[in-house]
Amino acid sequence: EMERAQMSKDELDQIQSAAPGASGTRSEWDSPPSSDNDLVFVHHRLTGHSRAVTSIFFSPTEDQLVTTSIDKCARLWNVDSGELMKTFTDSSANLGAAFLPSNPKVLVAANSNAVVRLLNADNGIVHQKLKVDSEVRAMRFDGTGKYLMAGTKAGNIHVLEAIDGATLKFKFRLTVARGVITCITFVPSPEEGRNPFVLVNSCDDIVSIVDCLYGPAPGVLCRLQVQHRVKVANALLPVRCCYSSFGGGYLISGSEDKEVYVFALRKEMHYKSGSLAHHRAPVLSVATNRTDTLLVSADSQGSIALWRRHDCSQLP
Repeated sequence: EMERAQMSKDELDQIQSAAPGASGTRSEWDSPPSSDNDLVFVHHRLTGHSRAVTSIFFSPTEDQLVTTSIDKCARLWNVDSGELMKTFTDSSANLGAAFLPSNPKVLVAANSNAVVRLLNADNGIVHQKLKVDSEVRAMRFDGTGKYLMAGTKAGNIHVLEAIDGATLKFKFRLTVARGVITCITFVPSPEEGRNPFVLVNSCDDIVSIVDCLYGPAPGVLCRLQVQHRVKVANALLPVRCCYSSFGGGYLISGSEDKEVYVFALRKEMHYKSGSLAHHRAPVLSVATNRTDTLLVSADSQGSIALWRRHDCSQLP
């Protein structure tokens, strides 16, 4: 199952790195803006955490920003003003968090003691504590918003079901990897007859493609099933992946060998892959825009590359 074929330039659809200054884009955003016309500028600098930040994300209403850190704190910030609104302390390092989709006032937070807490984002009251086998390093809700998939240091995915607005219940567990799970990306059903799935990075040089199987009742997640595994250099660092729906679907992942890897997910492509070379350090994170015309990658030295796909629709 572990294979990597070579993808042609045509199959990569002529994805290229946007050169500095070309068409108003930059390949590295490591210098202050030089004019009012620059596309990227500092809105606010958020000061409060004393150690490394482990996750950062917007609230469902996008007016608040949540950060977690190994300084044992989760913090809520006002996006417009940059003001620190609330600080929630824990007994150990905060490794990640997510809002409960059925109740956006409830925050699900995981710490290094392998405890998952549900707390009220307004007043900090802890509604529930759950103990899992090892510390949770990645978490993602499915498309229904009812099921939380929590990836652990031991390589397991715990599936927890939201049974009301402030409670999670353990449903089942699947061992996916031999190493730490660093990222879980949920992908809704891309086409009729195809199951939703998750893309799972782990520190055993693998990205797993795992089907989410529902039924018999609609919307009830009954099990996870590993569909395929692809190889990506990742033995130590928190490498992440993303999904592109372009051309039938692609898995895009960072790697510790400084490459951005792109795997075709269409059945007839047999998981063919290609790589994008630009970085001089391990690539830790990747993301695409909603129209799948831009890809951004970031490495461990702070370099950010913006990749643009050519529009070939006007060519003869």
